[in-house]
Amino acid sequence: MGHKAKITVDVTTYDLRRGSVKDISHLKEDVRGFATVAVAKAIGHMNSTFMRDVTEQYNGGSDISTWSLRAQSGFKDRGAPMLADSPFVARIPERSEVQAYCAAQGRDAMDSRVARNAKRHLIEDQEKAWQADSKNAEASVDRPPKVKKRFTTGKQHLYIHILVPI
Repeated sequence: MGHKAKITVDVTTYDLRRGSVKDISHLKEDVRGFATVAVAKAIGHMNSTFMRDVTEQYNGGSDISTWSLRAQSGFKDRGAPMLADSPFVARIPERSEVQAYCAAQGRDAMDSRVARNAKRHLIEDQEKAWQADSKNAEASVDRPPKVKKRFTTGKQHLYIHILVPI
């Protein structure tokens, strides 16, 4: 999913959710129309009622498109992954490439399972090359480096990423 969107790292649905929440939290405008704790208190709902989404059911949701607000806000997350110049599109390896790969591995290319695995490995190699090319392009972009600092709190180690301006 992320490679089609030109994102060079693996992306999960939770990453998308976190990004959306970060975008909304940095909106300049106040987002209205959502059931909040303040609304619940104003109509006499208890916290437990609010947590069961009863207030949301009364409210009926918001008519505001946060997508439009987020897109127009211009917020740039400095910790977000860089985008590649082009999406990753796998090229299906030709039979001769698969046979050469199998021969190099000492496997029988006539075995369909071996050929299928060889094809998968060749596509993975294409993806790794695309990621490496994108990271090389990323390195040329003027962006402050991330510095990892380690803080020790008892037995636990806490890592904090700090953006250092150049």
